[in-house]
Amino acid sequence: MMMPTSAGTPSTARSLGFGDGFRYWRGASGRRYLFSAVPQDAIDGLANVVVIEAADPQYGTEPAPVWLGEVDGAGSRNGYSIGRTRGRAIRTFVHFPAGSDPDRHSAMLDLAGGRA
Repeated sequence: MMMPTSAGTPSTARSLGFGDGFRYWRGASGRRYLFSAVPQDAIDGLANVVVIEAADPQYGTEPAPVWLGEVDGAGSRNGYSIGRTRGRAIRTFVHFPAGSDPDRHSAMLDLAGGRA
């Protein structure tokens, strides 16, 4: 399975002082999806989101995705491991699609390289 790739922090977010609070992740199609960094326990209160957990970058590299999943409209989670943490801290990023199952599923398919 292809992993989503980090496409960096939006320049507007950086210029406004948000640092790495927002990040683009690129799917197999080349499309970029805007994700927001959230505390891991915040996922419990979310619905209709795509989730990427990523190991913090080392030595100037980009974050490495280790889990890709989704939370449906009922709050049920499903997903799968796509990498290893190698002892690094984990950050959680969520993408808020238009709120529909087809939009969320389409983003998941693209980010998973068509194998979600």
